[in-house]
Amino acid sequence: MPYGILSVTPFVRSDVSNHLRMRFSIIVAISCVCMLVFLACAPAIEQGRGEAQLAQAHLEARRISDSGDATDHLDPWGQPYRVVTRDGNIIRVVSSGPNMVSPASGFDSDDIYSDMEVPPHRLISARKNRQWIFASSVSGGLWILLASVCYLWTRKAEGTEKKSQRTIDP
Repeated sequence: MPYGILSVTPFVRSDVSNHLRMRFSIIVAISCVCMLVFLACAPAIEQGRGEAQLAQAHLEARRISDSGDATDHLDPWGQPYRVVTRDGNIIRVVSSGPNMVSPASGFDSDDIYSDMEVPPHRLISARKNRQWIFASSVSGGLWILLASVCYLWTRKAEGTEKKSQRTIDP
């Protein structure tokens, strides 16, 4: 009789270690899938050319406005900066922006000027931050959902195995 109990113990340990290996491999697989989803949803890490040009144009417009020297300066798109003056003082320095066209008076949507409240490259940065939050939320939520489903699935499988063992044992 004691021999039968000892022979069953290694089988149970092996069965438990198989379940642990299976759970670990499922968690690794779920993590890999979620990492791929995260990378697909995440924004580009490096600054794009357009974003860099917008930042350069804004910083150059501010520098020209502060220094008062507007001679021979071109924006990143090869157009000269427009200088708006009043009584000989620089009020605003304007770049025509990526479309290289500005209305005769006022601004259009892509013009960059020295006294902008929110520089255009900051808007792009804010949009990228929202993309990071979205990517993190989607991949994290997917991980929680898949891990919960797999956990419940393995618990159900263990429960049916225990029921079948109880019915077989005398």
